[in-house]
Amino acid sequence: MNSILINKSLDEVQIFETVQGEATFIGVPSFFIRLQGCSVRCFFCDEKKTWSLDSRLGANFTYEAVLDCLLNLNPNLKRVVITGGEPTEQDVLPFIKFLNASGYSVAMESAMSGTYAESVLDFIEAQDAFRKAALNLNRESQNSIPFWLTFSPKEIYSENGKASSLRAFHLAHEIKFVIADLQAVDYLEQIIIPESLKAPKPIFLVPDWNNKEKNQTYILSLLKKYPDLLRLGIQAHKYWNLA
Repeated sequence: MNSILINKSLDEVQIFETVQGEATFIGVPSFFIRLQGCSVRCFFCDEKKTWSLDSRLGANFTYEAVLDCLLNLNPNLKRVVITGGEPTEQDVLPFIKFLNASGYSVAMESAMSGTYAESVLDFIEAQDAFRKAALNLNRESQNSIPFWLTFSPKEIYSENGKASSLRAFHLAHEIKFVIADLQAVDYLEQIIIPESLKAPKPIFLVPDWNNKEKNQTYILSLLKKYPDLLRLGIQAHKYWNLA
C-alpha cells in the first residue's frame, strides 16, 4: 500500500489548510502537506524538525488517508502544496499523480536535490509535451497546470554540497531563491540568471530573515540591476501570521 512520510509537529500531522504566501500563487487558498526528511539543511531553515527521515518524527500516511484528511478539512478546496523538508528525498511522484487523479492541482517547492528529483522532472517534461500537443491539435487546454514546480536552489547552503540539476532551472515553472549573503548574490548572477534565461520564468528573491535588513538591501540592488528578470518575493504568510 502506498504511503508518504509526513512531518509531525507537537504531535500534529502537518496537513493543513491555509493561503499560499509566496510567488505566482500568492493569496490562493491551498492545502499544505509538509513532508519529512531533508539532507540539505540550510543554516537559515525554519523547519529543522523536518530534517530527519526517522519515522518516529513523522507519520506514515497512506495516500487514501491523506485524501480523507483533505476532504474532511475542506471538500471545496482542490489545490495542494507539497513542501518539506525536501520532498524529493521520498518517492513523491506517485503521490503527486494520485492527487492529480483525485481532482487536485498540485504545487511543490523543492531544491530538487533528492534521489527522486529526476523522476519529477521527467513528469514535468511529459506534462509540457502533452499540453503542447493539445494546443497543436486545437484541443481545449487546461486553464491550470496540474503540477507546478517552484524550484528553490540551495546548493550553496547545503551541508551535502550536491549541485542543483540544470534541468530543474529549465523545467521549473518559477524559481524562489533565498538571499542570505553575498555568496548568494554571486550564485544568482553566475548560475541562476544564465540558466533560467534558457527557459524564461519568474525569479522571486526572498531574504533570509536572520539578517533581514542587510539581505533586503542586496535584493533591492539586484532588482534595480535586473528589473526585467527578477521579482521581489513577498512572504505574505509571515506578515499575516499564517501557518
